[in-house]
Amino acid sequence: MGAAFIRSRGEWFQLLLVCCALASAARSAPAAAKDFDVPLSGHGHIRSFMYFDWGPDNWIDTFIGLESELLRYKRSFLVFRFENETDMGRGADPKMIFDPNRGRWTFGVGARTELQKHFLELLVRHDCHHGIDRWWPGQDYKMTSAGLAFGTLAYFVMPTFYLPRGDPWQRQPYLIRLEANTRIDIFRWSRLGLGLESANVLYWSDKGQLQRSHALNLDMFLYGDHAALLLFAGWWPYDNQVFRNRAGKIVSGLEISF
Repeated sequence: MGAAFIRSRGEWFQLLLVCCALASAARSAPAAAKDFDVPLSGHGHIRSFMYFDWGPDNWIDTFIGLESELLRYKRSFLVFRFENETDMGRGADPKMIFDPNRGRWTFGVGARTELQKHFLELLVRHDCHHGIDRWWPGQDYKMTSAGLAFGTLAYFVMPTFYLPRGDPWQRQPYLIRLEANTRIDIFRWSRLGLGLESANVLYWSDKGQLQRSHALNLDMFLYGDHAALLLFAGWWPYDNQVFRNRAGKIVSGLEISF
């Protein structure tokens, strides 16, 4: 009877080991990816640059942007974006070093699908661009647009249409906006990178005129585990559009993205 009891206890012990092994394997196995999710992820960037030729209208411009992926279905996301731009000049009063004179506020929603190397996005956005604590005659702009963006990490093209027409949706002279940006990596070693970036925007006005803005940036990157630091120098060789015209300006600045 003692031998039977020991053998019975040994079988139960082996069964317990098997159950523990199965439970451990189940815990360590990766969970199956869900088709639908509510990630509510958050990303952002802070970008600030200084003009080489200071003046009452231009000294330091700063951008603060936030992006959140609200919903996900397989490789498609519903994305919310917000960005604020503050343009500062030199104050006329010696005690007033900075003079925030203009601001832009952008709210947008997009439906983005990410493929192996490319992405496709349908988007709607609203922009307000006007003076801060002052009235700039003829420079109080409002614009609502819908468009399509597609491309890769190295380039993208984004045609948008300013719709619907009329106040309060539109307070600006354009019908169509086409943005085309590209980036070339010159050098990459470990966490450091050097590249060139070209940002180009074409505007078609309600009077049948084509206006455009072109910018060139020399970028130096420092990549971290969860954030990146960008140091850059920028130049606008041509710019004749009405929003915050920077024609011929040269700037240097930095950006933190996370």
